[in-house]
Amino acid sequence: MEDFILGLLMFNKLTAYTINKLIKENYESICSHSIGNVQRALKLLDKKGFVQMNEALQGKVIKKIYEITPSGRRHFMAWINSPMEIYKTKNIEMGKLLMLGYLPHEKRIERINNLLRESQEVLSYMKSIEASINKQQEGYE
Repeated sequence: MEDFILGLLMFNKLTAYTINKLIKENYESICSHSIGNVQRALKLLDKKGFVQMNEALQGKVIKKIYEITPSGRRHFMAWINSPMEIYKTKNIEMGKLLMLGYLPHEKRIERINNLLRESQEVLSYMKSIEASINKQQEGYE
C-alpha cells in the first residue's frame, strides 16, 4: 500500500482524507481504503523519509498535506521498475484449481471456461491500459 500511495503523491500533494477517497472511489480492488490503513502507511512513509507532511490552514481547518520527497521518488521509481509478481502472492482461490477434481466433469469444464473468460476480460482491460499509455506517450512526443 505504501508504494501505491507514493504513486498517488507523484501527481500532487494530498491529504490522508483525499488519498483515502481516491482509493475508495477508484482503486479499492488494489488496496484497502480504510482511513486507518492510509494513515498508518503515511506515518511509515514519513518515518522512512519518503514523504513529508506540512500543515496548511484551509478555511478554519488545519489540514495535514503530504508530499513525496526526492528519496520517496527514487524509491517509487525503483518499485515501479521492478518485475511484477502478480502470481507470487498467496491466493486461496488458486486452491480451487487444484481441487476441481472433486467436481463432476461437466462442472470442472464450466469452471475452467469461466476462469478463461475472466482471464480474457483481464487481458482486454490490460490492453486498454496499454493503449491509453501509448496514446498519452504520443501526446508527449
